[in-house]
Amino acid sequence: MAGESGTSHTEKVYRYYKCLSAKKRRGCKFKPVKKGWIEDLVVTHLVNVIFDDDVLEDIANTLVALDRKESDAIPLLRKQLFEYRIVWRTKTTPDGFPSGVSFKS
Repeated sequence: MAGESGTSHTEKVYRYYKCLSAKKRRGCKFKPVKKGWIEDLVVTHLVNVIFDDDVLEDIANTLVALDRKESDAIPLLRKQLFEYRIVWRTKTTPDGFPSGVSFKS
C-alpha cells in the first residue's frame, strides 16, 4: 500500500492508502483505506507486540549481549590505537608531519 491524498472542491484534503497495483492501474479488488483508520490499527498492533513480556525480555537480553560484546572489544581497540600511534610516530618527522612531506615554501 502507498499513501495518497486528494483535495475536494471545498479544498478539504483527504488522505488514504491505496494498493500499489491499483495505483499503477493494474487492477486491484481492494478499495482505498482512510489514513487514520489504518495507522491507528498498525500502531495498536505494534504496541501489543512490542510490549509483550516475552518480546521485552528478548530485547533486553539482546541489548545486554551487545553491551558485553562491545565491552570485550574495548581492550582490543585500545591495543590497536596504541599500535597505530607507535607506527605513526615512527613514520613522522619531529614536527608531527608524515615523513617525506614538506610544508616549507
